[in-house]
Amino acid sequence: MYPLTIGSNIGTTITGILAALTSSQSTFRESLQIALCHLFFNVSGVILLYVVPVTRKLPLNLAKFLGQTVHQYRWFAVVYLIIVFFLFPLAIFGLSVAGWEVLVGVGAPVVLLLIFVIVVNILQKKAQHCLPTRLQNWETSGIPEPLRSLRPYDKIFVKLSACCQVCSKKEAEKEANEKEAAVGNGHCNDGFEGDLNGSMTSEEFKITNSRTELTKF
Repeated sequence: MYPLTIGSNIGTTITGILAALTSSQSTFRESLQIALCHLFFNVSGVILLYVVPVTRKLPLNLAKFLGQTVHQYRWFAVVYLIIVFFLFPLAIFGLSVAGWEVLVGVGAPVVLLLIFVIVVNILQKKAQHCLPTRLQNWETSGIPEPLRSLRPYDKIFVKLSACCQVCSKKEAEKEANEKEAAVGNGHCNDGFEGDLNGSMTSEEFKITNSRTELTKF
């Protein structure tokens, strides 16, 4: 399944190439250039993540990690999508507009920090004795819990979801009470109308009886 997924990633670039080949003469060069950039970018990704044996398991391990995290914290999937597809590109775009100096000055420390965290996580699992005592476990490292765990954020989301459930229950009970009150008022109105109709019919019956008696005389 993994090779098919990677192959389909290359196959999707053919659509862009076909669209570029049908463009007008004035934009043909730029369109084909962008389509080929898309193709070579995906091909280079396949060479890097599949052909090289060391990096072949990297996407699978990341997918397993994300799956386990989402299984434990259901809200993480939505937060991950918002950060990766909206906030992160917006931050990169803003830093690039400010200039490459700002982009490098902000991006380089972030990349180095990520590399440090990844290396420490790998050493904690495979060569824990090589690390200092404080870094052998994140819980004993002295780092605040919100910076090393998702549990504080999970408590916040659980409280928010509980509040939403309570509010939804109250709204449902309110709607049910309003419906019951409306049904009760409808029955009362029907009974009142029935009484009026009954009284009117009895009076009409008396009038008709009196008329019949007069006709007899």
